Amino acid sequence: MQERGLPVDESLIFPADYSRQGGYDAAQRMIASGRVPRALFASNEGQAIGCIRAFAEQGIRVPQDVALVCFNGTTQAAFHVPSLTTVRQPLSELAQRAIAMLKNQPEEGVMAELPHYIETGESCGCLQP
Repeated sequence: MQERGLPVDESLIFPADYSRQGGYDAAQRMIASGRVPRALFASNEGQAIGCIRAFAEQGIRVPQDVALVCFNGTTQAAFHVPSLTTVRQPLSELAQRAIAMLKNQPEEGVMAELPHYIETGESCGCLQP
């Protein structure tokens, strides 16, 4: 956001464990703060599922009230209700590169950009009926 000159509102960032419980707890903190956003990005599928659970308990609907997108959805993302909109990454290529880095142990970190794409599910409210 800073690269694009957009302000970062730290009060809208809710750190959480990379788990369903982490997402659930973060969503509960959001709700308690009274600042539930119109759109939310979760770091992974587990967090997204935890968020949906916490929101549902308070009558907050995904995607009608909160649009939700996450990183690293698995094949299970399509079977969740609502199905998850997720940023897919080439996980096997990421793993291969990580192993190669560990074997070669470069003195400095290696930066690489790998292809990714968004798989649209119901959770973002983008699908047309």
